[in-house]
Amino acid sequence: MAKEKLSSLAVLAAYPHELMHHLAARTMRLPSRIVAGATEVDLETDVQELIIALAPLVGTMVLVAIGSYLMRAMPGATPLTWSLFCLVSAGWILGCAHDVAQAAATLRRMLA
Repeated sequence: MAKEKLSSLAVLAAYPHELMHHLAARTMRLPSRIVAGATEVDLETDVQELIIALAPLVGTMVLVAIGSYLMRAMPGATPLTWSLFCLVSAGWILGCAHDVAQAAATLRRMLA
């Protein structure tokens, strides 16, 4: 029971990341759907694969920039608040490590 709850929490935590993959695919008018912890996309070209793989990383960088700006504008931001913001941001960016590796492999295949 506890293992199933932990697994469902992991899938729930990955949902925003997978949503960014899904939105990138839908923006390019590709059929896609989110399944447990992954996004299934019918790709036509390597360029599409590259764009979809890097979409969460780009989205994360934009959110970090906006969050950083908002944190600087907050008059009561403490070092603890900044530490938590940095920790969450680093977690989001590290969550994209697999996507970066996938994009690098796709780029190597395109250049070979």
